[in-house]
Amino acid sequence: MNNFKKLLAISLLLSSVAVVAKDVAVKEKRAVVDVEKVATTANYFKEKQISIKIKLDPEGKSIEADTLAFQKSIGDFQSKMSTMSDSKKQEEGQKLAQMEQALKAKQQAFQSKAQTILAEVQKELIDMVGKICEKLGFTEVDHKQGKLYVHKSLDKTDQVIAELNKTTQSAAKPKVA
Repeated sequence: MNNFKKLLAISLLLSSVAVVAKDVAVKEKRAVVDVEKVATTANYFKEKQISIKIKLDPEGKSIEADTLAFQKSIGDFQSKMSTMSDSKKQEEGQKLAQMEQALKAKQQAFQSKAQTILAEVQKELIDMVGKICEKLGFTEVDHKQGKLYVHKSLDKTDQVIAELNKTTQSAAKPKVA
């Protein structure tokens, strides 16, 4: 008889857990968002890309110019090398090595700066998508990338883009007093 009471208690407990789980599942609202599409389609991130390009372009062009100058110096050295003394070859070789080192340092600093900016924008993108999805009432949001199949009813990418465009457009408009 004692075992029967335990079994009954466990049975009642399991059925109440199932009811609670069912209620939670009904309240869940899932979405899948293609974050790459948001980044390339939403007006806010298009403008972000332009501002980043404007910010990084001068430094990138400077590196390109330095690279061309370095390549020209190598070509000049190679064409004059046969007429140079050993000490002049060594001196010019050291200058080229210093130029190469400075160019590599400049390239690494540029790449580090670009990666930092990209990481900031990616974090901002994820945060904005999360806030929009929360505003739209979703309890769980997955990134579409890596999924083999997503039913179109779960894909809320276009809805997120529309909301993001609406939100950023209204924020960009001057407030009339």
